[in-house]
Amino acid sequence: QLTKLDTTLKKNRKSYNDAQKAAAGFSKEAGSFAKLGKTITASFKKVGVAIAGAFAARAIISGIGDMINIFKDFEQAAADVASILGKTTDETKDLQNAAKDLGSTTIFTATQVQELQKELAKLGFSEQQILASTEAILQLAAATGTDLARAAEVAASTVKGFGLTASDTQEVVDVMAKSFSSSALDMEKFATAMAVVAPVAKNAGFSIQETTAQLGILTDRGVDASSAATALRNIFLENAKTGRSFSESLELINNSSNKSATALDLFGKRGATVATILAENSDEAAILALKLDEAGGAAQEMADTQLDTLNGQLKLVTSAWEG
Repeated sequence: QLTKLDTTLKKNRKSYNDAQKAAAGFSKEAGSFAKLGKTITASFKKVGVAIAGAFAARAIISGIGDMINIFKDFEQAAADVASILGKTTDETKDLQNAAKDLGSTTIFTATQVQELQKELAKLGFSEQQILASTEAILQLAAATGTDLARAAEVAASTVKGFGLTASDTQEVVDVMAKSFSSSALDMEKFATAMAVVAPVAKNAGFSIQETTAQLGILTDRGVDASSAATALRNIFLENAKTGRSFSESLELINNSSNKSATALDLFGKRGATVATILAENSDEAAILALKLDEAGGAAQEMADTQLDTLNGQLKLVTSAWEG
């Protein structure tokens, strides 16, 4: 095809030279103007067709290259997932089909979905657990603008921290999304805090909603995530040692004529300030916890809002085209 194109261009070069000769005789014969115009027009039409053909050929070749890369990357990602799970690619067809489906309907491509599946496999999720949690984590990443690997890491560690199952991932990401829009918490603050407090909170009988609400109250009042989580963990541990419940401790502080002194006696320097803040804002924490209890669909709603832009729609089109 390119050889034919080269031949065409060589032929058109003669027409172009003829047009130049015709232009040289323009001053001698006014009547040749019309002839000149026709010659130039005809010549450049031929050249234009040839150039358009060249661009079309390059576009086709480039498009074929892109398609090959898509297949190649997807196949390699599928092999990576299967390898981590200790299976063959034929044995992980369900994961591949899920990746293709989600890659066609979200802003993430099928290959990106498989990269997420790989991260979950590395975190110890089984094939069924990956299938149960992938869509929710995609929502979280889209809602918060977080890359998939980080979204997977935070969501998975939180699920495990509270002793939940992969099927609870949707609940976890909805709580996360709702807390990010209802308090000063964000992805990194949440990740930092939950890495410290989640297992202890779970043993203290606190749900993810209740724990997140306490952290939201503290970050709203300027306590950094690490300090808030460490102090809250110490409060849980101290209560476990003395046998007091969380609410009983806060009530003791609230009913005291010297709240700081009482909090200091109960939780020491590391927990006194945080305990006082939580005691004084226990009603607000309860309201936030209730809001988080009713957070179903929050991640999808936030993701839809993020996609309601030209950039978001273009990403959807790109994913659909690759799918």
